[in-house]
Amino acid sequence: WFTTTAGAPDSTVDPGAAAGGDNWLSGNRLVTGAGSSSNPQTLEQLIDISADAALIDLGTATVNLDFMFADNDGYDSATLNIHFYSDVGGATPVGVSLSTGIIAPTGPEAGSTERAPWDARNLSGAVPASARSLEIEIINARSSGSAGNVHFDDLYGEVIPEPATIGLMALSGLGLLVWRRRSMS
Repeated sequence: WFTTTAGAPDSTVDPGAAAGGDNWLSGNRLVTGAGSSSNPQTLEQLIDISADAALIDLGTATVNLDFMFADNDGYDSATLNIHFYSDVGGATPVGVSLSTGIIAPTGPEAGSTERAPWDARNLSGAVPASARSLEIEIINARSSGSAGNVHFDDLYGEVIPEPATIGLMALSGLGLLVWRRRSMS
């Protein structure tokens, strides 16, 4: 995995500019100075989420990861996974992993000379109680050809209360407001 610079595309069919700046993640061996690439390619990033321990331990936390994706090569496949760990160092797995499954290409079929457009994607799900870190894993696999043509950009994640919990909190607040209004009449 490499970060391209100055908005230069890896090849004529890859994005001409990053979604939100000049750099993006790419598994393409054609990136300047990259040389050859292995198959599959895997990128992993461990993230400390222990600052959200109080919310996580209530069992009502959700992780939400938004990202931009581009790929116009039907011979490539990309998957994004989130794995949870009970320690900050990422040594002890906990709970169930989340996965996008194979992400569909965003552009024309293989062999096209059109550039791949960027598309907003998302992965979200419950954070297991006692999780203290999570790992974002991006996998690029090729079934044919020599260059991986998948691209990721603008990854943004957060740990938030589950939507159902937010709704219950809002509903209970509304009930309190109605109860208070009735008692003042």
